[in-house]
Formats: sequence, structure tokens, C-alpha cells
Amino acid sequence: MTTSLLFYGLPFLVSFAVSLVSASYLSRRPWATRSRESSGQSVKRKITRLGGVAVLVGFLVALAFHPSLVFFSALIWVLVGGGLVALTGILDDFYDWPAWAQLTGQLIGSLVAISGGISLGL
Repeated sequence: MTTSLLFYGLPFLVSFAVSLVSASYLSRRPWATRSRESSGQSVKRKITRLGGVAVLVGFLVALAFHPSLVFFSALIWVLVGGGLVALTGILDDFYDWPAWAQLTGQLIGSLVAISGGISLGL
């Protein structure tokens, strides 16, 4: 039980904490936020861009706390596919891509991961 908590719980907690700190940091940067009108009213609220980057940073930092994954041979495919999905999200955040372009980027990223042998194991 204790081994399972350290094996899965510690990377999860580290990833969660790093993601929160990263998102908070990005929300205070003017280049990482945009204003959007709320429900057709004249009240503007700030929308944080790059939230996916905060999640990606949390995942990468958590890898350091899960040493068996660092040597996992298919991890490179996860990183490349996930990187393509993250790049699609970043470009969408700044250029407001249409839905078909976002979906295409996400499909390409997932196909890269699948081509490397990544599966859900069902």
C-alpha cells in the first residue's frame, strides 16, 4: 500500500502542484491572458491562455519522480504526440483556429503516439 502511494501518489501530487503554480504564474502575465466579454455583457473578464502548457510542465516534472517511466521505451512517442497536441493548443490560443484545425492537430498527435505502440490496453 505504501509503495503504491509513493509510486503513483507522489508523481500525481507533484504534477498537480506544479500545474497549479504554472497556471497561476501564467495568469498574471499580460501576454498569456486575453479579455473576453462575459455573456454579451460589457463586463470583460480575463481568460488565461496556455493552460495546457501548465499541465504539460506538471507532467514533465512528475516524470522526474517516477524513474521507471524515464526509461520506458515508448515514452518518446508519448512526448512527441503530446508535444504536437500541446503545440496545437498553443497555436489555437494565440490564433483562434477553427475547430477542424484543432481536431486535425490533435488527431495527428494521437496518431503519432499510436504509431509508437501506445494503447489503452483494453
